[in-house]
Amino acid sequence: MMSAPKLLTTVRPPFKLIGYHHLGVAVSQMPAALDFYGKLGFKEVEDGRSTEERRMMKNAGGLQLHLFKADAGHENNQNILMDFKDVKYPGHTHASFLVPS
Repeated sequence: MMSAPKLLTTVRPPFKLIGYHHLGVAVSQMPAALDFYGKLGFKEVEDGRSTEERRMMKNAGGLQLHLFKADAGHENNQNILMDFKDVKYPGHTHASFLVPS
């Protein structure tokens, strides 16, 4: 059995965080992104605001993905936040999903 993680602070937050509501992802190819996340169990949800440039998906656990069409792709499909060795830009670098196999 895993031991509980060690807390790095004793400061109590001013609110109780109860879950991860959604993750916004800028994508270069909306159809490919919908297909990819669909294979991970996400289903497209119509929220009345969907367009060709904005889609929402949700999985059975309630996690939402808000997909946005990126204005431009990167040369050689490089990730500007992680793939450049000389400079590191601020931003959310990735999400990690647990799957059964």
